[in-house]
Amino acid sequence: MPDPVAASLRLAPEALTRPFSAEQFSFSTTNDLEPFRGVLGQERAVEALQFGVAMPRPGYNVFVMGEPGTGRFSFVKRYLKAEGKRLQTPADWVYVNNFDEPREPRALELPSGTAGNFIGDINGLIDNLLATFPAVFEHPSYQQKKSAIDRAFNQRYDKALDVIERLALEKDVALYRDASNIAFTPMGDGKALDEAEFAQLPETERERFHEDISVLEERLNEELASLPQWKRESSNQLRHLNEETITLTLQPLLSPLSEKYAENAAVCGYLQAMQVYLLKTVVEQLVDDSKTDAVARKLLEEQYAPSLVVGHSASGGAPVVFEP
Repeated sequence: MPDPVAASLRLAPEALTRPFSAEQFSFSTTNDLEPFRGVLGQERAVEALQFGVAMPRPGYNVFVMGEPGTGRFSFVKRYLKAEGKRLQTPADWVYVNNFDEPREPRALELPSGTAGNFIGDINGLIDNLLATFPAVFEHPSYQQKKSAIDRAFNQRYDKALDVIERLALEKDVALYRDASNIAFTPMGDGKALDEAEFAQLPETERERFHEDISVLEERLNEELASLPQWKRESSNQLRHLNEETITLTLQPLLSPLSEKYAENAAVCGYLQAMQVYLLKTVVEQLVDDSKTDAVARKLLEEQYAPSLVVGHSASGGAPVVFEP
């Protein structure tokens, strides 16, 4: 028997649909509408998320839970990205060589969006170094100064040998020298004697030659006793010349960078340390003609090129890090 109460509450099919007129809408199809980016029926959850994200202190977290497919993850991600764009973009960071302790690289902080420019500037400096060295050591001015140092050493060396050679000629002994050896040879009738001719001399004369040559060798050792000191002095003068040449050449290469990053004390400190260390690098790596440009570039990049740790777009805002 039908329930009279249920029968009175029964709705007709046409009552289950709310009638509307298409003219009341400002769009033709729903494709013309912007997608809904909120969470339907979750106003309190949205307010809680806004409140939690607005807490600026560390130690606060927001835990979001809900049924799968409700769009909670997409909404939170969109909201955080939008909030991040309103916040200040964090600084960029790069690693550079710590010349005093290579196993502990230094971290340099740079204004947001400038790390790429800094890396490009150092790569440009490397290009200039390869174009400048070792060509600068072929400049006539450098070659003249280097020749003067070599000439001063050779004059001292030749002067000492001239003294010995005059003494040797007085005793009919010839002095022969090449790049590495100095030798004495008995003379007869103004020319050097070979072994056969020397053997035909009377024994007393041979003994005299032996004694004279022994005396000459001792005198030679006395005259050349300062030779190691002369070499050290010449080597020091050449080193100072190289350092002076390298320093003067590096200044116009590094000055633009020092001016550009003058307000960043850490970068300026790195550039100063680089200039000091380049004195050694240029001599040891860039003067060697046997190294190809590719090898030299690789060595310079390993020592001086910064490594990007984190970089941002200058107008990107705070980043949103997603860790699955």
